[in-house]
Parts: sequence; C-alpha cells; structure tokens
Amino acid sequence: MEPLVTLEDVRTRPLPGREDHAPLAHVSLTLAPRQVYALLGPRGAGKSDLLRLLAGRLMPTAGLVRYGLALGASNEARIHNIGYCAQRPELAPGLSVRDHLSLFAAIAKLPETQREGRIEQVAQQLELLDCMESPIEEGPAEMQQRLHVALSMLHTPRLWLLDEPFAGLPGAAQETLWRNLAEHRELGNTAVLVCSELARVRRGADHVLLLRRGTLVGQGTPDELAERHGSLERAFDVLTGNEALN
Repeated sequence: MEPLVTLEDVRTRPLPGREDHAPLAHVSLTLAPRQVYALLGPRGAGKSDLLRLLAGRLMPTAGLVRYGLALGASNEARIHNIGYCAQRPELAPGLSVRDHLSLFAAIAKLPETQREGRIEQVAQQLELLDCMESPIEEGPAEMQQRLHVALSMLHTPRLWLLDEPFAGLPGAAQETLWRNLAEHRELGNTAVLVCSELARVRRGADHVLLLRRGTLVGQGTPDELAERHGSLERAFDVLTGNEALN
C-alpha cells in the first residue's frame, strides 16, 4: 500500500532569536495509511514544525517531501485531503460557531446537499450543538478548542494533523476525540498528533515518533518501544535526554 507521505532527509531553517527552538534536521519518515501516529518530544524539539511541514505550511530548505496519490496530485487537491489543527486556535472574532463551520464547509467545497448534515454531525461529536449561535469570543477557551478541532475534521481529511488537541479539553471531550481518531483510522485514514499524555498514547496510538532537537531519534509501536527500553516512559527519557514532556 502506497505511503501517504514520505520525508527524505528533510531540513528546515532555524527561527531567528529562538535558540530554544530546534529546526528539523535530516528527518526521514514514512506515514502509512490507517494509522494513528503520536508525536512526542520536549519543548522546542520541532514537533509543531513537523506538523506544519506535513500540512504544507512550512517549506523545507533541503530534502524531499513526497505526497502519495491518495492525497491528490495537486496542491489544491491536497488542501482538501489534509486537516490541520494548530496548537493555538485560528478563529475569527465576531463569527459564531455555526458561521465558522459553514464558512469552512464552503472553503473545503463540501457538496451543498451534504453541508448541513455534516456540520450537525461534527458539532454533535464535539459537543458544540448548544453553542452554535454563540460568537466565538464569548465562549470559554475549551469551546474554542473544540471548534478548532471540529474545523480540522469537517471535510473528512485523509491525513489529520493535530497539535496538542487535548489541551484545555475536559475529560469527556478528550474521550470523544480519541473515539473520533479511532473512527478516522477505521475509515482507512491516518492521523498525526502531538500528545503529552503517555497513558493515552499507549492506549490509542499505533505508532510513536520521538523528536529531540529537530531529529527523529526513535520510532515504533508503543509496545515495541516499551519492550526495547523497559517502558514507554523510559523510552521517552532515554531517547529525548530525560527532559519533561511538553
């Protein structure tokens, strides 16, 4: 089965004035269909940059990014096959929850006959039905986070990229999101998420990617890494330099 994305010796530029932030360095990686990948690493390891690179929002300075045909043969096609949820919500003040979902459904070119049904379905999954008419700035941070996740999944992307999507979500919403990820995988799709909760990673991820200072230092299933190092926690400590998850 053809990979969704292949990275070959990819590098990116360092950010000016950000000595605590490592650019990606010689990252080679293959993302397979029907997988949930958990991306782990300490602060500044390059996790967000790797997601932005996969989303097409960051260009490499060297190396190759190759997208599989399942994501489309053109940049426009890939936009509609990739869903991206950044670490901080990218929302427009003055618009309601429904406005955001309707606008994105139009941008994503969902068929008009399917838009309302899909909006209602996603709003129910992310527990947004009770606040659909609320201006986004009037809602709590966790509502904004739920909407941000909803926007990234509204068009049923083949590749779903989530940067700390559980941050700020209550426990019930976190469980719902894990169920959504499992359903996404069962449909034959792939997700890559930054997640700092190793217990959830052990339970819900098929494959773990460990970054340190912009370099991919380890990967494997949670069980493989645990067997190799004694536990998943120990694998994180050893491979990332015993730094705290963030």
